[in-house]
Amino acid sequence: MFQRNPGHAHRIPIYEVARATSAAPTYFDPITIQNRKFGDGGFGCNNPSMELMMEVGQRHGGRNAIHLFVSIGTGESVISRFAEWPGLAELYTYLKAAKKLATDSQRVADDMVFQQNEGLPYHRFNVPVKDNDSVIGGKVLSEMKMDEWKGKGGLKRRAENETLKKIREVTEKYCNIDSVRHELHEVAEKLVSLRRERAKTAFWSLASTGLRFRCAVPACPKSQKLRYSEINLRKHISVNHNEYFDALIKKEAQQARASQARNQDAQQGQRTEDQNLEQDERDEELKMARIDEMVDAGKCPY
Repeated sequence: MFQRNPGHAHRIPIYEVARATSAAPTYFDPITIQNRKFGDGGFGCNNPSMELMMEVGQRHGGRNAIHLFVSIGTGESVISRFAEWPGLAELYTYLKAAKKLATDSQRVADDMVFQQNEGLPYHRFNVPVKDNDSVIGGKVLSEMKMDEWKGKGGLKRRAENETLKKIREVTEKYCNIDSVRHELHEVAEKLVSLRRERAKTAFWSLASTGLRFRCAVPACPKSQKLRYSEINLRKHISVNHNEYFDALIKKEAQQARASQARNQDAQQGQRTEDQNLEQDERDEELKMARIDEMVDAGKCPY
């Protein structure tokens, strides 16, 4: 089977990834990364949902690994294949239609609906041209040029940015449809639920903030090794530095006891067994507190 993205993750700067995915003829220049030139991924794959589903399935053992799939469109397109007059106009229309078909996202969205019927948790949000008999405004978005930017002011003395105004108006009208609003709430609840579950995992701090850990125990031979979870660092400390912390707490306890002894009556006598147990508990709590401090000292923000 053809592998969508074989091997380990590429170590490519994020700005190069952004340049590659946004490259478009006459708008944004192509970029060459590792001897490969990236031009216009939108031509033929303007909606990469199917590619993404296949890649995630290959890397994580099948489509069932996907818990939520959200696709957001930029407005429903209207494709016209035939010209009213034959000749050059007809040829031009065919070419224009071919380009639209090559970049049309709705075809892939329709294929994804089939996957949804097969059990994929798929949600698609895309402003349509009409909702029943109500004109929503998808055509307004689909006919908007990529470089359209009718900002405030200008020759027509616009009171606000007309481009953003049009996008906001038709999108809000679409999102206020009862069925769409209900689906948005459903997706939001799933996202919150999934995030809460992920936050319970050992690698959440790494995935969400890039936080890693180093051992800050003095003279540790592995102090430069990056550890990808707090649990991993605590295990390392428990296995390799337990004696260090025992000695540290013993020393601190002795100092505390000596200080107390100087303040107590010399005739107090031997401590009771209960007092010894209480001291042992305090020593253990102090040890855990020192380990927490060492873990905090070993944090390495990305």
